[in-house]
Amino acid sequence: MINFVAPGLLPENATFRQLFETPITQAQERGATLVQCMLGAARAEYVCVCVTVHLCTYMCDSTYAYTHNLMHPTSHHQPHHHHH
Repeated sequence: MINFVAPGLLPENATFRQLFETPITQAQERGATLVQCMLGAARAEYVCVCVTVHLCTYMCDSTYAYTHNLMHPTSHHQPHHHHH
């Protein structure tokens, strides 16, 4: 889903699985080593930070655009009166 909202933020599916999904999943399995747990936690945090920063930026930009348009409507939205 994040690739739809922010293309290129995270790698494509196969690379994402290799770099993030597999280590995160392995870290959650019973019997995971300390190294697997640390790697999985670090990769999960990286994904979380990337997505959070992007979504916060997107929401701030959207909110700014919305409030700016409310406070500064463009003239083409107002009716024109022609005097003859």
